[in-house]
Amino acid sequence: AGTMAPATLARLEVYLVCFAAASLLLAFVVLPLIVSAVTPFTYREVVVVSRDALLTAFVANSAFIVLPMLVEQANALMEKHRVRSSEASSTVEALVPLAFTFPNAGKLLTLLFVPYAAWLTGSPLELESYGPLFGAGIVAYFAKAQVALPFLLDLVRVPQDHFQLYIPTTIVTGKFDSMVSAMSLLAFSLIGAAAMMGFLRIAPARLIATAALIAVATAGTVVGTRALLATAFDTSYRKADQLKDMHAPRTPASAVVHPDRTGIYTDPALVNLPVLERIRARGSLRVGYDPEYPPFSFFNTNGQLVGFDVELAQHLAKALEVSVEFVPIGWREVPQTLADGLIDIMPGVWYRPFWFSAVRLSEPYLEGTVGLVVRDERRHEFASVEDLRRSHGLKIGVPLDVSQLRYSMERYFGNAKVTFVPLESPARFFEGAHPELDAFLMPAEGASAATLLHPQYSVVVPQPDPVGLPTAFAVAPGARDLLEIANEWIVFARSEGTIKQAYDYWILGKGAEEKRRRWSIMHDVLGWGN
Repeated sequence: AGTMAPATLARLEVYLVCFAAASLLLAFVVLPLIVSAVTPFTYREVVVVSRDALLTAFVANSAFIVLPMLVEQANALMEKHRVRSSEASSTVEALVPLAFTFPNAGKLLTLLFVPYAAWLTGSPLELESYGPLFGAGIVAYFAKAQVALPFLLDLVRVPQDHFQLYIPTTIVTGKFDSMVSAMSLLAFSLIGAAAMMGFLRIAPARLIATAALIAVATAGTVVGTRALLATAFDTSYRKADQLKDMHAPRTPASAVVHPDRTGIYTDPALVNLPVLERIRARGSLRVGYDPEYPPFSFFNTNGQLVGFDVELAQHLAKALEVSVEFVPIGWREVPQTLADGLIDIMPGVWYRPFWFSAVRLSEPYLEGTVGLVVRDERRHEFASVEDLRRSHGLKIGVPLDVSQLRYSMERYFGNAKVTFVPLESPARFFEGAHPELDAFLMPAEGASAATLLHPQYSVVVPQPDPVGLPTAFAVAPGARDLLEIANEWIVFARSEGTIKQAYDYWILGKGAEEKRRRWSIMHDVLGWGN
């Protein structure tokens, strides 16, 4: 846990607090009260007789090792009330190990992780989702929780991204669910023996009083836990903030960012000059950008234009010994704005036939991969090329037009009956404006960043042999001088490590999260070494 980010630890602590509160409520209130309501045994007797088994199960992190203790304690309780017989003892000895193989209250407690994960991603479960979750959970928990939980997350359309948080929590929650399991087994065996041996008692008034006590205790636990969490922890979703807070680690050239095209001055005397001469006469390299294309170009929380392509463009301008101007451009406008001289160069252009007749492309500076953005719970449907080629009736969104990624679609879908829907931008898809689409085809590198902003989606790269997507700078057809310089700079930047450093930061996120010193007794308790 010492290596986890503080925000991640805070999110885990919320689950741990809720789990501990629910465990204590079940083990020391709900289950003992139910036993005392339908048997001759009092609440106090049930709690006292079970304490050694509960403590042992908690410390050992296992309910299995206390099965003999539970049988012995159940027999002692029946002996005290003179209801023990050989048949009653045999019943308890059979029921305790039998009940251990079935989903019990302790195991089912880990179902709390599903609504917790849903709330964590900003999409709390609706009330009607709890019925299917609990019904399927009872059946699924005949397997281990590590097997059942991914299935249940998919069932209620909760992203699986946070399942990785569940694994480390078992170090703590395993102790609590072992304790609850022990009490659950004891309660089941006592009630079962009472039913089979004839000392089960059903008194409506007693049942109503017990139900009222349980309701009050549950309400108090919920209110108290909610108040504790509200005051002690910041539980908001932070991954999107981490992306939006990214900033350029270097500023190799002075930059001017135009929020729109108004006020962009073009000297008539420069219009007919070759592109490279025009750049040097102007003293700036004009670069097109898409303001909604993370992690390649986007505005961070400080209003700065940042991203992988933005940083590379700044390095290229520095190599040309000029400043850089960023001009917002729609992708369909790229050929015309290059031809008109509104911009000199456009980064982030894919090597696809869509561009070949209208622009000239540099050497690729990035070898990307074509992926599919899908709802998280449907990611398995798109993971295999073989499955995609057998699909029927899918509707897939594609950027710009169908010809842009025709080869990629043929590689992934073959001759399957699929409808491709061109979209100007993936933003509307992520906002849920196109529910009719099953997926959106786009570069996996950009899609990964988008799924941080929209965690209900996942990016899938169908296997085997995913489709590559080389990315380059685009210039006007006549700008061969600038194209040659861009090619030479790409070779230099690749050998020097400039492109790799930018890739590691913007695409892989290395260094994007603030590193903090780990808590230690020496520094934080004893004050040594400060």
